[in-house]
Amino acid sequence: MTYARNWIEEWRRAEAEGPILSLLPNAKSAKSAKSRIATPFGSFDTFGTGAKNVADDGDNACSQWRRCLDALDASRPPSGFPAPWWRGLIGDAELFLTAWGSQAADLGWTTLDLFGVHPKAPAARYSCMGLLLLLRGGRVVALTASTAVIEQLSGARLTYTRRPPEAGGVPLWELPGASREQATAATTRSP
Repeated sequence: MTYARNWIEEWRRAEAEGPILSLLPNAKSAKSAKSRIATPFGSFDTFGTGAKNVADDGDNACSQWRRCLDALDASRPPSGFPAPWWRGLIGDAELFLTAWGSQAADLGWTTLDLFGVHPKAPAARYSCMGLLLLLRGGRVVALTASTAVIEQLSGARLTYTRRPPEAGGVPLWELPGASREQATAATTRSP
């Protein structure tokens, strides 16, 4: 009952941004929208003009993110990541892409917004961390073009505000030793 009440409150706050035009997620005939609201039940347009319909782009971006995530080796964390956090991060990212991947891309979330890290201090520099590195076992329960609501294991909710990525950030899979291909290449070069 609490989950439903909280979800309704979040919906009302999001609805305050403007009236809902379409309840069809990823509808090709949906009118341009200034902002979109995503829920586990689909994406919804709010009143506005100017944005292009990016339903197809969202599916492509999500597929690309999934391929890159699949290339990560959960058993070999890159330097700077504790093994339990690394395994949890990969699991959190897989769950997020399944539930929210297409909607995130439709809302304009970028690779660095979701998977960004600092190349020299990936587990310590919060200024470069993407949303998925901050989940730590929590789950996204609401997503807009500028925010994500994270429900922690305790039930507490945290609103993450999207910001421009800090210069120098890289996607998680570009860290040295993060992907299976990099690990294989390193061992084949060793004498």
